[in-house]
Amino acid sequence: MLAAAQYFDADNDDETRLRELADALYRRADWQWAQNGELTVSHGWKPESGFLPWRWEGYCEALILYVLGLGSPTYPLPK
Repeated sequence: MLAAAQYFDADNDDETRLRELADALYRRADWQWAQNGELTVSHGWKPESGFLPWRWEGYCEALILYVLGLGSPTYPLPK
């Protein structure tokens, strides 16, 4: 989503709206809540059962997840 916001950089209503939506979604991500009281971020949450038992750990796609979480302007992960 953030990559799309950078790619669609034209000065027109559609692409401006796309950038605004991507930014709004990023700002809504509550990284601290996703930690669920732990040091790492949970793999997800379901209304029926709550947080999933698995955590984002190690050198994998978790790396970009934590970079995004640390850089969040609204709900950043702790250092």
